[in-house]
Amino acid sequence: MRVLALESATRTGSLALVDYVGAPLGAPLNGVRQAAPLREITLDASLQHSEKLMPALIEMLGAEFKIETIDLFAVDHGPGSFTGLRVGMALMKGFAFASRASEASGKPLIGVSSLEALAMNGSGLVVPMIDAHRGQVYTAVYEVGAALRDRRKSLWDGRPKLIEPEQAIEPEKWLKYLVEKYGSVPRLEDNQIHARNVAFLAALEFGRGAAATRPGACHRHAPTLFSMTPRYLRAGV
Repeated sequence: MRVLALESATRTGSLALVDYVGAPLGAPLNGVRQAAPLREITLDASLQHSEKLMPALIEMLGAEFKIETIDLFAVDHGPGSFTGLRVGMALMKGFAFASRASEASGKPLIGVSSLEALAMNGSGLVVPMIDAHRGQVYTAVYEVGAALRDRRKSLWDGRPKLIEPEQAIEPEKWLKYLVEKYGSVPRLEDNQIHARNVAFLAALEFGRGAAATRPGACHRHAPTLFSMTPRYLRAGV
Protein backbone atom coordinates (compact mmCIF):
# COMPACT_ATOMS: atom_id res chain seq x y z
CA MET A 1 0.00 0.00 0.00
CA ARG A 2 1.46 3.35 -1.06
CA VAL A 3 0.48 6.49 0.89
CA LEU A 4 0.94 10.14 -0.06
CA ALA A 5 0.80 12.25 3.12
CA LEU A 6 0.81 15.98 3.83
CA GLU A 7 1.28 17.89 7.08
CA SER A 8 0.15 21.52 6.87
CA ALA A 9 -0.93 22.33 10.43
CA THR A 10 2.32 24.14 11.22
CA ARG A 11 4.32 26.89 9.55
CA THR A 12 6.92 24.43 8.28
CA GLY A 13 4.89 21.50 6.98
CA SER A 14 6.13 18.34 5.27
CA LEU A 15 5.30 15.78 2.58
CA ALA A 16 5.99 12.06 2.49
CA LEU A 17 5.51 9.13 0.14
CA VAL A 18 5.49 5.89 2.13
CA ASP A 19 5.17 2.22 1.18
CA TYR A 20 3.89 -0.46 3.54
CA VAL A 21 5.38 -3.86 2.79
CA GLY A 22 2.83 -6.63 2.50
CA ALA A 23 -0.22 -4.44 3.10
CA PRO A 24 -2.92 -4.56 0.41
CA LEU A 25 -5.31 -1.63 0.27
CA GLY A 26 -7.71 -1.71 3.21
CA ALA A 27 -5.90 -4.49 5.08
CA PRO A 28 -5.09 -4.03 8.80
CA LEU A 29 -1.49 -3.00 9.53
CA ASN A 30 -1.17 -5.55 12.33
CA GLY A 31 1.86 -7.69 11.52
CA VAL A 32 2.91 -5.45 8.63
CA ARG A 33 6.26 -3.73 8.62
CA GLN A 34 6.61 -0.15 7.52
CA ALA A 35 9.30 0.60 4.98
CA ALA A 36 11.28 3.80 5.26
CA PRO A 37 9.60 6.69 3.44
CA LEU A 38 10.37 6.49 -0.28
CA ARG A 39 10.60 10.25 -0.29
CA GLU A 40 10.11 12.91 2.37
CA ILE A 41 10.57 16.65 2.23
CA THR A 42 10.31 19.48 4.74
CA LEU A 43 8.70 22.61 3.32
CA ASP A 44 10.20 26.10 3.23
CA ALA A 45 8.95 27.90 6.36
CA SER A 46 9.56 31.32 4.76
CA LEU A 47 6.79 30.78 2.21
CA GLN A 48 3.02 30.57 2.56
CA HIS A 49 1.44 27.13 2.18
CA SER A 50 -0.32 28.25 -0.98
CA GLU A 51 3.08 29.14 -2.48
CA LYS A 52 5.10 26.09 -1.52
CA LEU A 53 2.87 23.01 -1.62
CA MET A 54 2.61 22.39 -5.36
CA PRO A 55 6.30 23.13 -6.12
CA ALA A 56 7.30 20.83 -3.25
CA LEU A 57 5.03 18.06 -4.52
CA ILE A 58 6.51 18.33 -8.00
CA GLU A 59 10.03 18.28 -6.55
CA MET A 60 9.30 15.24 -4.40
CA LEU A 61 7.26 13.16 -6.84
CA GLY A 62 8.81 14.17 -10.15
CA ALA A 63 7.19 14.98 -13.47
CA GLU A 64 6.52 11.28 -14.15
CA PHE A 65 4.20 10.98 -11.16
CA LYS A 66 0.83 9.39 -11.83
CA ILE A 67 -2.06 9.56 -9.41
CA GLU A 68 -2.88 5.92 -10.15
CA THR A 69 0.25 4.84 -8.24
CA ILE A 70 -1.16 6.13 -4.92
CA ASP A 71 -3.41 3.86 -2.85
CA LEU A 72 -4.25 6.25 -0.02
CA PHE A 73 -4.09 10.01 0.55
CA ALA A 74 -3.47 11.32 4.06
CA VAL A 75 -3.55 14.77 5.67
CA ASP A 76 -3.53 16.12 9.20
CA HIS A 77 -6.84 17.84 9.88
CA GLY A 78 -5.72 19.88 12.85
CA PRO A 79 -5.60 21.47 15.19
CA GLY A 80 -3.19 23.98 13.73
CA SER A 81 -2.79 26.87 11.30
CA PHE A 82 -6.14 28.26 10.11
CA THR A 83 -4.97 28.83 6.53
CA GLY A 84 -2.46 25.99 6.37
CA LEU A 85 -5.04 23.34 7.24
CA ARG A 86 -7.50 24.64 4.66
CA VAL A 87 -4.90 24.83 1.89
CA GLY A 88 -3.50 21.38 2.67
CA MET A 89 -6.88 19.74 2.94
CA ALA A 90 -8.09 21.34 -0.31
CA LEU A 91 -5.03 20.01 -2.12
CA MET A 92 -5.43 16.45 -0.86
CA LYS A 93 -9.18 16.53 -1.53
CA GLY A 94 -8.32 17.51 -5.09
CA PHE A 95 -6.04 14.51 -5.48
CA ALA A 96 -8.63 12.14 -4.02
CA PHE A 97 -11.34 13.56 -6.26
CA ALA A 98 -9.11 13.43 -9.35
CA SER A 99 -8.46 9.74 -8.69
CA ARG A 100 -12.11 9.10 -9.53
CA ALA A 101 -11.33 9.84 -13.17
CA SER A 102 -9.45 6.54 -13.44
CA GLU A 103 -11.41 4.49 -10.92
CA ALA A 104 -15.14 4.47 -10.26
CA SER A 105 -14.79 4.75 -6.49
CA GLY A 106 -11.56 6.75 -6.39
CA LYS A 107 -8.78 6.51 -3.82
CA PRO A 108 -9.52 7.21 -0.13
CA LEU A 109 -8.51 10.31 1.81
CA ILE A 110 -8.09 10.09 5.58
CA GLY A 111 -7.48 12.90 8.05
CA VAL A 112 -5.63 12.39 11.33
CA SER A 113 -4.94 14.48 14.40
CA SER A 114 -1.96 16.82 14.15
CA LEU A 115 -1.31 16.38 17.88
CA GLU A 116 -1.38 12.59 17.61
CA ALA A 117 1.11 12.69 14.73
CA LEU A 118 3.36 15.00 16.77
CA ALA A 119 3.09 12.71 19.82
CA MET A 120 4.62 9.90 17.78
CA ASN A 121 7.98 11.69 18.05
CA GLY A 122 8.18 10.63 21.70
CA SER A 123 7.67 7.58 23.89
CA GLY A 124 5.97 6.98 27.18
CA LEU A 125 3.89 9.90 28.45
CA VAL A 126 3.99 12.62 25.80
CA VAL A 127 2.62 16.19 25.81
CA PRO A 128 2.55 17.56 22.23
CA MET A 129 1.97 21.31 21.92
CA ILE A 130 1.26 23.49 18.88
CA ASP A 131 1.11 27.29 18.96
CA ALA A 132 -2.56 28.27 18.77
CA HIS A 133 -1.84 32.02 18.92
CA ARG A 134 -4.14 34.28 20.97
CA GLY A 135 -2.06 33.32 24.00
CA GLN A 136 -2.97 29.62 23.78
CA VAL A 137 -1.53 26.28 22.72
CA TYR A 138 -3.20 23.24 21.19
CA THR A 139 -2.27 20.29 23.34
CA ALA A 140 -3.16 16.92 24.83
CA VAL A 141 -1.49 14.06 26.69
CA TYR A 142 -0.75 10.78 24.92
CA GLU A 143 0.89 7.55 25.95
CA VAL A 144 3.12 6.22 23.19
CA GLY A 145 4.27 2.59 23.07
CA ALA A 146 7.97 1.77 22.80
CA ALA A 147 7.40 -0.16 19.56
CA LEU A 148 6.65 3.13 17.81
CA ARG A 149 10.20 4.33 18.26
CA ASP A 150 11.48 2.37 15.25
CA ARG A 151 8.72 1.55 12.82
CA ARG A 152 11.15 -0.05 10.35
CA LYS A 153 12.13 -2.79 12.81
CA SER A 154 9.14 -3.08 15.13
CA LEU A 155 5.67 -4.38 14.52
CA TRP A 156 2.76 -2.10 15.28
CA ASP A 157 1.47 -2.64 18.83
CA GLY A 158 -1.23 0.04 19.01
CA ARG A 159 -1.63 3.71 18.17
CA PRO A 160 -0.85 6.45 20.72
CA LYS A 161 -3.36 6.30 23.57
CA LEU A 162 -5.14 9.57 24.36
CA ILE A 163 -4.85 10.30 28.10
CA GLU A 164 -5.95 13.94 28.28
CA PRO A 165 -8.31 15.34 25.60
CA GLU A 166 -7.11 17.64 22.84
CA GLN A 167 -7.81 21.25 23.71
CA ALA A 168 -6.84 24.90 23.27
CA ILE A 169 -5.60 26.34 26.56
CA GLU A 170 -3.34 29.01 28.06
CA PRO A 171 0.16 27.49 28.48
CA GLU A 172 0.60 28.67 32.08
CA LYS A 173 -2.70 27.08 33.12
CA TRP A 174 -1.84 23.87 31.25
CA LEU A 175 1.66 23.54 32.71
CA LYS A 176 0.33 24.10 36.23
CA TYR A 177 -2.25 21.35 35.70
CA LEU A 178 0.37 18.92 34.36
CA VAL A 179 2.75 19.51 37.27
CA GLU A 180 -0.03 19.07 39.82
CA LYS A 181 -1.30 15.85 38.23
CA TYR A 182 1.84 14.21 36.82
CA GLY A 183 4.63 15.83 38.83
CA SER A 184 6.53 16.92 35.69
CA VAL A 185 6.01 18.03 32.11
CA PRO A 186 7.33 15.51 29.55
CA ARG A 187 8.90 17.40 26.66
CA LEU A 188 9.45 16.38 23.05
CA GLU A 189 12.96 16.73 21.65
CA ASP A 190 11.52 16.79 18.12
CA ASN A 191 8.69 19.33 17.83
CA GLN A 192 8.11 18.99 14.10
CA ILE A 193 5.08 17.09 12.80
CA HIS A 194 6.38 14.60 10.23
CA ALA A 195 4.27 13.62 7.24
CA ARG A 196 5.51 10.04 7.60
CA ASN A 197 3.65 9.88 10.93
CA VAL A 198 0.53 11.26 9.26
CA ALA A 199 0.84 8.49 6.66
CA PHE A 200 1.24 5.82 9.32
CA LEU A 201 -1.81 6.91 11.35
CA ALA A 202 -3.94 7.22 8.21
CA ALA A 203 -2.95 3.75 6.99
CA LEU A 204 -3.74 2.33 10.41
CA GLU A 205 -7.12 4.08 10.47
CA PHE A 206 -7.97 2.87 7.00
CA GLY A 207 -7.04 -0.68 7.89
CA ARG A 208 -9.49 -0.75 10.79
CA GLY A 209 -12.27 -1.94 8.52
CA ALA A 210 -15.03 0.64 8.75
CA ALA A 211 -13.13 3.12 6.64
CA ALA A 212 -12.42 0.50 4.00
CA THR A 213 -16.15 0.19 3.29
CA ARG A 214 -16.24 3.73 1.93
CA PRO A 215 -13.51 4.12 -0.73
CA GLY A 216 -12.94 7.71 -1.72
CA ALA A 217 -14.91 9.01 1.25
CA CYS A 218 -13.41 7.67 4.44
CA HIS A 219 -12.65 9.86 7.41
CA ARG A 220 -13.49 9.16 11.00
CA HIS A 221 -14.69 12.72 11.66
CA ALA A 222 -16.57 13.32 8.38
CA PRO A 223 -18.84 10.96 6.44
CA THR A 224 -17.88 12.14 2.96
CA LEU A 225 -14.92 13.57 1.11
CA PHE A 226 -16.64 16.92 0.65
CA SER A 227 -17.72 17.38 4.26
CA MET A 228 -14.23 16.82 5.67
CA THR A 229 -13.27 19.98 7.55
CA PRO A 230 -10.34 21.17 9.70
CA ARG A 231 -10.55 20.73 13.49
CA TYR A 232 -9.60 23.94 15.28
CA LEU A 233 -10.77 23.02 18.81
CA ARG A 234 -12.09 26.52 19.35
CA ALA A 235 -15.71 27.65 19.06
CA GLY A 236 -16.45 30.06 16.24
CA VAL A 237 -13.45 29.01 14.13
